[in-house]
Amino acid sequence: MRYFNKVTALNVTVDLEHESLPAVEIVASGEHMHEMVSHEVSAHLWRSVDGAVQKLEQQLRKHKEKTRDHKHVQNTRRS
Repeated sequence: MRYFNKVTALNVTVDLEHESLPAVEIVASGEHMHEMVSHEVSAHLWRSVDGAVQKLEQQLRKHKEKTRDHKHVQNTRRS
């Protein structure tokens, strides 16, 4: 995967209770990671989807960098 290979499931919830403000929530779960949740409310459904996806991508990118940096630090300590 582009951001993090260990994602095993994505659950997407679209709330259309208020048609003028659709809400989208994405929950990502995977191996050796906590669930990551992104939520977006916008005037248009596709803007809500895009916003939630962007937030989740940012979380996954940070998590990947954090785990990569952590492994790099451990490897340099052993040398």
